[in-house]
Amino acid sequence: MILSVIPTESRSLKNKLGITLSVLVVFSLLANAVIGVLWICRNFNFIPVYGDTPEYFALSKTLVVDQYRGVFYPAIIRVASILSEIFATTPQVLIYAMQLFLALIAAFSLCTLILRNRPFAKVVSLVVAISVTLNPLIAHFCMSVLTDSLAASFTVIFSAALIRACAKEATVKRFFINSLIAALTLTLLSTLRVDKLYLSIAVFLLALCALCLSRKNKSSIYKLLVGLLLLVVSVGSAIAIKNTTTVYNSQRPPLDFSSMAFNRVVWPRLTEVYPYLSDAVKSHITMADAELFDSHNNYVFPLLTRELAKADGKKTIDAVTLATIKYFPLQVATNTLFDFTKYSLPNLQFPLEAYNILPKSAGTSWTIERMEMLRPLTTKIYLIIGLIQFIAVGLLVVWFFSTQVSIYKLCKENYLTVLIILSTIFTNSALFALSSGMHAHIRYAIPTYTIIQILLASSAMLAMYRLAPGRESHAPMEAAQKSIQPTHHENLQ
Repeated sequence: MILSVIPTESRSLKNKLGITLSVLVVFSLLANAVIGVLWICRNFNFIPVYGDTPEYFALSKTLVVDQYRGVFYPAIIRVASILSEIFATTPQVLIYAMQLFLALIAAFSLCTLILRNRPFAKVVSLVVAISVTLNPLIAHFCMSVLTDSLAASFTVIFSAALIRACAKEATVKRFFINSLIAALTLTLLSTLRVDKLYLSIAVFLLALCALCLSRKNKSSIYKLLVGLLLLVVSVGSAIAIKNTTTVYNSQRPPLDFSSMAFNRVVWPRLTEVYPYLSDAVKSHITMADAELFDSHNNYVFPLLTRELAKADGKKTIDAVTLATIKYFPLQVATNTLFDFTKYSLPNLQFPLEAYNILPKSAGTSWTIERMEMLRPLTTKIYLIIGLIQFIAVGLLVVWFFSTQVSIYKLCKENYLTVLIILSTIFTNSALFALSSGMHAHIRYAIPTYTIIQILLASSAMLAMYRLAPGRESHAPMEAAQKSIQPTHHENLQ
């Protein structure tokens, strides 16, 4: 017999597993939504105690920043402070509302790309966007006076605009509109966080090059020229804004190669490298300094600032960095690669560290402590339900790609989308992994965390589309009809 019973039974078992996982996903989404809304309502007027928060409030009064800050976020706080007096509320309420709204828009913009041409795509994308925004970690940073939430939202919007601009069906007009959105977002990102200038330039250039190389026609040349013009204008605008609003901060080390290399390489092994240092270096840095330096990453900047203020301080710092690389190359390389991996897979890193499966970094510990400051019990329940949702969605996505769709074929057919998303993730990871050795901090991986969360939730929806009544009921019959079609040789007989 051509139609065997065994494949049908196997397909039925696979579908039952998929349906079971789908039900688990739906219940976890509902539970997460309920606890998420409760958590947000209870924390809506509370400001988590992060060290950067009072600095941003202080900068909002002058709108003059240092080399580490952008002027955009202090300007937002200034506007929120003015509006809060008009509407008789607090600045943080307006800031949180804006951050939650932009997180929702960002998730929706990327999700609609993944679910395009599906029934009720916009409605389902909105559901996914809400579920992503109500993720415990994403919601927490939306409810904090920090740049991380807006940086993540604008990064997602920037990437989604580039994907739309590079789409095969995009006309020159649509390319211009979406590239303009990406360029404007680039400027906002760059005046929000300094690192995002380098990220957005790299991703924008890579997208333009890939578009030109993959579609060698007259239209792609026009698109390349338009894209380069918009990129130059947006980067120039960002640099001009930065230059007119920035003053040098003598209380922090400069953002140069020496400082970043020392930061990346030396901590927390200064006591180990100390015996290999020259007497000249030891005359500037004592063993007591080294022990204090290694005890906590908060002592990295003070030591750097102190030494760089001296006439030959840069030589001292460079000598320590080179000695560490010379005598501990494997440790430096391993730690850098480990941090890069954690920045690239924060959705795994955070729960593994939160539940002490991996050693808990200072960043993860700080984040959880600040999440729990006002409502510790509610936060613990929120994190547990968020973890259950992550596992349920992850299992459904694994089922989908292992039984229904070839991930290789899917990536091959959407290679420009994959390229833009991966370049965004890996560039963000590389920037932080190479510039700081003070443990991977979940704050700086929020753009990647958000993108992966959107991809997982959207893929789960694709799996549910596949399992929807009527969607696959005809697939076995169609396959059977194809399999029983007589071949040319059988027709001749």
